[in-house]
Amino acid sequence: MPAAPPQEHTNYTHFAKVDLEGQAVSLVPRLLELVAGSLFDRRGVPLINLKKPSPVDSGSPWDAPEPVLLNTWKHHAATLRQRIQEAIAAGPAGLDELARRMVVVGTELMDLYVGRLSPAEIAAQVLAALQADNRLAPGAYRAWVEEGGGYRILTLEDGSRWVLRLGETNRHVHIHPGRWSPQTRRVRANVLKTAVMVLAYVGVHGGDPMDLALVNHVRQQYLGLAPLGKDLAGDQGIGAVIDALQSTSDN
Repeated sequence: MPAAPPQEHTNYTHFAKVDLEGQAVSLVPRLLELVAGSLFDRRGVPLINLKKPSPVDSGSPWDAPEPVLLNTWKHHAATLRQRIQEAIAAGPAGLDELARRMVVVGTELMDLYVGRLSPAEIAAQVLAALQADNRLAPGAYRAWVEEGGGYRILTLEDGSRWVLRLGETNRHVHIHPGRWSPQTRRVRANVLKTAVMVLAYVGVHGGDPMDLALVNHVRQQYLGLAPLGKDLAGDQGIGAVIDALQSTSDN
């Protein structure tokens, strides 16, 4: 994966001054906790409303409206939590659909936003900043981004930093979290996909998410990934992620 562009001071736009002294933290030890929140109790029983989940669809808080382009499958933990809930509510068929849609996550490292803002709220703050500076129109936005070397960086009210690039015709404002930004974690794609699918599978079928056989079954059946070794804590840190979720559920 190409290195992220240097974050030059001239490319920053701030909503407010924030303390950016937080150190980089690996996503692995807390990934399932961040993605799933409190989906299960200590027995593995779902703690969510399976009958009336809020759908992830157009116009919902889980989608960024035009003209913003944001891949929430790769970059937004709360939206993934919502999609896990929807898959559980749909039963076995929901697992198949969830696995199919997880393909967009890809295979590389990415930055996952774990803050409180929904995709719609993130988009609203980005659009408000662009509008205030007369940079929202496609032509003005393109010129501004190109003058910055192909990207700009915007700091939102919660301190998170977002990279702005050129997008598509109807979504020309392409955004994703900045590397090592506050409110984000770095994560490998296959770790993220495994975490999401294991949580959804346990929500439908029950079982222990720390069970190596269960994790490998989910990886092979739904993701086409190779099985992990004897030590879950070793390969990609998936065991540590699952353990972190169980520890949180016990609290």
